[in-house]
Amino acid sequence: MLEILYGYVFWTIQLIIFGGIIAWIINYVNNEQSYWNEHGVPSMRSIFLFGTDFELGFDDWPSITMRHVRRYGKFFGGYQLLTPILTIMDPELIKQVFIKDFHCYMDRIQPRTYHELLNQNLLFSEAKKWKRMRSIASPSFTTGKLRAMTKTMNNCIDRLFNNLDKIIDQSNGQLETKKIVAGFTMDVIASAGFSTQMNENLGEDDLFFKSGIGLFRSTFIRMLAVLTLPRFLLNLLNIRFLFSPESFEYFCNLTREIIRQRKTMKQKPVDLLQLMLEAEVDEKVIDDNNFDNLEATDDQSDEQAPEIEKKNQSSNKKKLTESEIIANSIFFLIAGFETTSSTISHCLFQLAWHPEIQQRVYEELKENLSDLDYNSKEYYDQVMLYLPYFQAVVKETLRYYPPVTILARRVTVDETKLNDIPLKRGTIIRIPTHAIHHCEDYYPDPERFDPERFMPENKDKLVPYTYMPFGLGPRNCIGMRFAYQEVRLALSRIIMTYRFETIPGVTQKVLSFGPRTPLLSTSPFKLKITKR
Repeated sequence: MLEILYGYVFWTIQLIIFGGIIAWIINYVNNEQSYWNEHGVPSMRSIFLFGTDFELGFDDWPSITMRHVRRYGKFFGGYQLLTPILTIMDPELIKQVFIKDFHCYMDRIQPRTYHELLNQNLLFSEAKKWKRMRSIASPSFTTGKLRAMTKTMNNCIDRLFNNLDKIIDQSNGQLETKKIVAGFTMDVIASAGFSTQMNENLGEDDLFFKSGIGLFRSTFIRMLAVLTLPRFLLNLLNIRFLFSPESFEYFCNLTREIIRQRKTMKQKPVDLLQLMLEAEVDEKVIDDNNFDNLEATDDQSDEQAPEIEKKNQSSNKKKLTESEIIANSIFFLIAGFETTSSTISHCLFQLAWHPEIQQRVYEELKENLSDLDYNSKEYYDQVMLYLPYFQAVVKETLRYYPPVTILARRVTVDETKLNDIPLKRGTIIRIPTHAIHHCEDYYPDPERFDPERFMPENKDKLVPYTYMPFGLGPRNCIGMRFAYQEVRLALSRIIMTYRFETIPGVTQKVLSFGPRTPLLSTSPFKLKITKR
């Protein structure tokens, strides 16, 4: 009888303890996920423990953010698991986060997956390490150094033209636009990034291309796990990447081998990898609290470069480690491929649907470029500095289709305020780029493709801090100039050489977005291409 009583008491105590633990967990999670309610901020409905990001693993991100903005407005909260998320769209708040109080929001979101190489690139590294790498790498992206890659990029455009001519001859001019442009942009990355030339078909049976595309492919289960599970569970499941591990290892091994070869080469090629190998900066530049020289701009004057060089005179120089070079080489491939590929494809799509815009930009290009050698400094200066309507077409394409749909920063101080709302360390600030670029308050009739918005005479109508295809502030895209150079060189020559039209019953009027990715991935489309 006593044994039964003891057993009853023992299990009762166990149940009470277990129940107490469960109650404590429920209370803790509910308290963490009531942060915005306590501060009077409108908040999305949270799923217990998983937060509000669950739907990101199912639908396309532009549609999700537009629904949220319509329902909750321009200032609302959410949760990534238990971490508070604050979504903002007001230009003054955006300026505060990206520029004015940058020191309070220095970090991007850390991925829940972890790999010793993937997590130490410029995208994911935390404040101190990021400052060190950005300070060293920034002088590698000056206009002078990138201009030296003009001939390399033009060689890639020549190979693209060979393929376009074959399509005109063999496929009645029906162009699978995204596929062909993807092959071209991967060829630019291979050539200008690694001095590695792809085959003449630009993608067909090419290992570099296949491995590069693998960095953008993920299964539904892997994507859902990365978006919803904490890091310790992902480590237990051996999920180290969002994408194909084989593709990542291919580029790690390729970069290591190229670095090994470069150490014994007397004549070094001009490419991004070599620029990173040679990059060095004075320790004082790394240790100071000045972030002004770290913001990449579309200004071609290189005004920031002399300031860095001025501080770069002592013998105490710092360089990137081999691991950092490998990590950032793969990061540049990922960032450089998708942004330029999508921008060129989307621009051609819009020009095909708006033949009057296509004709006007063609006439401007022909008038100013037809007598110039496309490898000359004069041609480069024209496409990078002048041609206002051409520049407006490129900018409107990037407004309509921003390469990244959501930008994010993390609070890196113990306490700060935004719009008088207290924020604790680790809080995520989200800026829905696509929603801002398609907001009626900032861009009237936002669903209309209208380059006139960016013409010089309309400059005063643009709202500052509402245009951010490459981000804003010191932690914006370091490769922005490289991307603009590739896009402008390619589009200027493509538009002057070919005409693009829609195919009745085949070319869709509106492009749908791919699900489960922050990158603006659209559905494939066909255009009719003819030679001018």
